[in-house]
Amino acid sequence: MLNLRAYVILKEEYPMVIPHIKLDNKNKTYRLVLEVNNPKPITRFVLGLLDEITILGSEEFLNHLRDSVSQLIQNNKEVRPKLNKK
Repeated sequence: MLNLRAYVILKEEYPMVIPHIKLDNKNKTYRLVLEVNNPKPITRFVLGLLDEITILGSEEFLNHLRDSVSQLIQNNKEVRPKLNKK
């Protein structure tokens, strides 16, 4: 589910998804339902708007997000000691 801010940004960045977005009048949110072939762009979008988006129904994508965040944390742990040595 997307709030209004995420909906507007999504439409600007990915106009081809507009037909896949439905307004949920009950919750005043937007639903995006589609298959994703390449998770990288949508992962970047979701991670940039964590407070604006709720992922529903895709355990596979949630696992991908967890892996992406874990990799980001691991990469930062490896870089920090190098930065502190200067």
